[in-house]
Amino acid sequence: IFFVLIFILFVPAKTICKFISKIPVIGKYVQMVNIKKNFKEHFILISISSTLFLLYGLGFYFISNAFINNGLLTFINLTGLLSISWIIGFLTPIAPGGLGVSDLSFAYFLSPFYGFSLASFLVVIFRFCLFISEGLMFLIIMKIFKFNILSSLKDKHE
Repeated sequence: IFFVLIFILFVPAKTICKFISKIPVIGKYVQMVNIKKNFKEHFILISISSTLFLLYGLGFYFISNAFINNGLLTFINLTGLLSISWIIGFLTPIAPGGLGVSDLSFAYFLSPFYGFSLASFLVVIFRFCLFISEGLMFLIIMKIFKFNILSSLKDKHE
């Protein structure tokens, strides 16, 4: 994982696209992109993404801690397993956004710690909380920027 992160951080996006385009199966689907981001912007985006995974892991840690008393060291394991399952779900081509695939893989990875039934229950609760939090964030952003859906639809039809 360390080498993959180093590769993503220090290799320009154009070089990564050239490398991926040479892979026999998926190479023909990769388009060359011209991304003009410097190292600082690239590093900021990776940092934000990593922070979000840590926050998701912290959220799952609190959810699982509500049902089972976990040690603080399991936070690192849970965050790593959550990240790996998200990547598996994201790379699976049959499901939109990996929905279901990432949940099943996360429950499978958690089964040595909790057993498959409890792990599945925790993953479903986590997905529900994630869904609710994203909906609330959507409503908060709509309120902050004073976006009115009905007036925007009315303007389109006039």
